[in-house]
Amino acid sequence: MIFILSKLEGILFSSKGAVRWQIKYAMLGLGSIFASFIFITGQRLLYRTIDLHFIPIHSVIILISLSLIVFASVRRHFLDVDVFVSRYAVYTSLTVIFVGIYFLSLGLMGELARKLGIDLGYLWEIPIIFVSVLILSIVLLSDTVKRKVRYFISRHFYKDKYDYRAQWLNFSNRLSNKFTASEICNATLELLSEAMYVKQLSIWLYDEENESLQIASSKGLAKVDFKVEHKDFISSLKNRPFILKESLKKENSKVYEENREFFEKARASLCVPMIVGDNFIGIIAIGPEFSGKGFIQDDFDLLTSIAAQASNALLNVRLSDKLIQIKEQETFHRLSSFIVHDLKNLVYTLSLSLQNARKYFDEPEFKKDLLDTISNSVSKMKVLMAKLSSAPRGLKINLQQIDLNNLINEVVDSTKLNSKDINIKKYFGDIPVIKADKEQLKKVITNLMLNALEANGNRGEIKINTYSRNGWVVFSISDNGPGMDKEFKEKYLFKPFHSTKSKGLGIGLFQCKTIIDAHKGRIEVESEKWKGCTFTVKLPV
Repeated sequence: MIFILSKLEGILFSSKGAVRWQIKYAMLGLGSIFASFIFITGQRLLYRTIDLHFIPIHSVIILISLSLIVFASVRRHFLDVDVFVSRYAVYTSLTVIFVGIYFLSLGLMGELARKLGIDLGYLWEIPIIFVSVLILSIVLLSDTVKRKVRYFISRHFYKDKYDYRAQWLNFSNRLSNKFTASEICNATLELLSEAMYVKQLSIWLYDEENESLQIASSKGLAKVDFKVEHKDFISSLKNRPFILKESLKKENSKVYEENREFFEKARASLCVPMIVGDNFIGIIAIGPEFSGKGFIQDDFDLLTSIAAQASNALLNVRLSDKLIQIKEQETFHRLSSFIVHDLKNLVYTLSLSLQNARKYFDEPEFKKDLLDTISNSVSKMKVLMAKLSSAPRGLKINLQQIDLNNLINEVVDSTKLNSKDINIKKYFGDIPVIKADKEQLKKVITNLMLNALEANGNRGEIKINTYSRNGWVVFSISDNGPGMDKEFKEKYLFKPFHSTKSKGLGIGLFQCKTIIDAHKGRIEVESEKWKGCTFTVKLPV
């Protein structure tokens, strides 16, 4: 009590001007209450007893003191005075409060037992205390209880639901050592799950090429594996500060119904877009608040500030990735020039051999050397051409009517892959004719077939499917090889110089994507480590 009085004195004398004038009556009221308790305690220590005549007097003092506090509150809105107790100080004192409640409960139980004439005895006291301590420990360690207490304190004892400054500094520190999109998304969800009172959160990043939203990170959700591709919904996300599910249901039921799967599987009650300037990065999907009372302006303000900060970090990562891709492509074209130079050297060697052949062709030794030279040159050319199988920059395509099923059969027959050791199963659907460059499309099919063959170790089974769906003609090639892991798919697939094969240059799939992009199509992959791989190519009808 003396400590509390000293703190009240410090607050009063450290305040100045209008603030002191506003809080002085409240400080006097609180000081009087604790001073009266000190007086009663002093009497007990001095006389080893408490005079019962002091009890009504003490009650009157407390009543007058409370009247002073109420007067101060009504007179000048004392509760609006800028005397701030940090949330950290309150939250860290919760343990003391719970322990106090525990001791109070034990005291009440003991007093009730004495009133009822129940003799618990020494042997009963230990189990009761043990169970009580166990229950108290469970309560103190419960995240749900902590969240509910924090929510109650934030909503009822503070003007703002969140300490924005603390959250901003916390998020800045977390992002300081995050360098990939995945790390940034995970850090964002970790912060929001700790700060907000929700259990389900997810971040969906915008894929510019496919014009769709793909999940990048989630918390509290079952595995979600689908894309949001409806342009009306994505367009509305770009043009609004946030979208509430219930509002969308009323305002545009058609858009809601088209994206019902997203709202249900992502448990999204609120969607906050992530935008930097004209760059649409993605959205943060927030699940329902556990209190069931819905979101308020404080929630929107926190999400807007966190989304803006995360968006900047993700945009920096995206621009860095694009810069790396540009440098890799420059390196790729530089490597192409090196290989072309090697080919020129081989051509020059063959030209010299041809010139010398006119003079020395009748000599047996020369014939042997000439055959060796030609053999070596041809072998080296084959190796170089196998390594460099890339579409040229600024690829031009020659469109013509093509039956995709016939083209696949032609590639399979020409490459003679359907041997005894490799079983190719073809499941051809009834598909329309498409406009495509026959030779370039041959390269794509050949590359994917050879990849499947190598993945299977020149044995096993390859499945080829063709079908049409939603304005696309689709073909897929599947193998039962070792597949590829998630990290390789997300970071390196379709990029030059990245391959799962020990001796591969990673050029083939880069070439495939370049050709398919030139046809305004899409190429996708489904694969898990040790579970095979399926490449799917979609071409417009």
